[in-house]
Amino acid sequence: MTTELLFDATETSVRAALTVNGRLSLLHIDSIAETSEIVVGAIYLGRVERPSNALKGVFVTLAGRGESRLSGLLLDSDLRPIGAGRPASGQPVLVQVKSIPGEGKAPPLTMNVTLPGRRLAHTPLTPGVTFSRRATEKITPPPLPSDGWILRRHAADASENALCAEAEALSATWADLRRRTTHLSPPVRLSTGPDALERLFLDLGAHNPDRCFCADPERLARATALTEIYASDSPTPQLWTENGFPLFERHDLEGAIAELRQSRVALPEEGSLIIEPTAALISIDVNGGARANPLQANIDAAREIARQIQLRNLGGVIVIDFINMRRREDNEKLLETLKAEVADDPGATQVYGMSRLGLVEMTRRRRGAPLK
Repeated sequence: MTTELLFDATETSVRAALTVNGRLSLLHIDSIAETSEIVVGAIYLGRVERPSNALKGVFVTLAGRGESRLSGLLLDSDLRPIGAGRPASGQPVLVQVKSIPGEGKAPPLTMNVTLPGRRLAHTPLTPGVTFSRRATEKITPPPLPSDGWILRRHAADASENALCAEAEALSATWADLRRRTTHLSPPVRLSTGPDALERLFLDLGAHNPDRCFCADPERLARATALTEIYASDSPTPQLWTENGFPLFERHDLEGAIAELRQSRVALPEEGSLIIEPTAALISIDVNGGARANPLQANIDAAREIARQIQLRNLGGVIVIDFINMRRREDNEKLLETLKAEVADDPGATQVYGMSRLGLVEMTRRRRGAPLK
């Protein structure tokens, strides 16, 4: 298996892609344009506006004033210290965006700040060392700086040096955030959260990349710094030097990205998926085409569905209408395959089973805006 990281920038965006054996496997894109949109993981030094007894929390100003003011909702359950009373109006509070808000709603906030890493997560305000729910192997971690750590699923696959390097970097980030809060006045954004390049490193899982190419010196410097923190055992990133041949034309990634904007996804032997996001859920319909074996057609579809929901960054409730199968053991095999395919999804995907109508129900944690 050959894995490559590819980083480039267009006039409108910065792009980070992972290919496995030449096929697009992960994709993150950031807009270059200045935006006031809320980003999951962003950290603010906000100012309390007013309490909301109905919603059991307080509204917090994150940026701007008057009609251009950007506000979030800090629920009582996300206050620190736990059990503390609500902060008073005008009081500064350090908060982090938990998730993308629904249309017309304030983004949910928390005072329980978490700084994500590839194998660790730093929770500086929550003492102790714990394991994530997805961690299958419990290890004894090396001595970590400061306090407050979560060992993620692939911590067991990393060397002690790799874990320590990542912990030092996360601790330094937190120290810088704390230092800046003493010099700035709210409301102000302290951190936008991980950019596209860093998010790709965080999502690598257990395997280090074999090669890394960057389209320009700016991306090369950023990728080199991230490699030292998150993939120190990997080769040094290289500058793409094939003049006249754009980096993202390698393995026809431009075509692969363009296909992600379409609702139809081709499968073998004239089969297809139809992926339709709606306001309430994501619906996926499976068409077997000329396949005579419905189980194999469904298994192929399940593997492609797992890939597509990651690449398109789909989140929320997902309902899949597979090809009908009569045998119970075939349905069970299909569900086992789907669960195995999404096991390493950094979006924390859960497969709940098949309904009486034969629809497979699953959820995926929202991780920012969908690709479309």
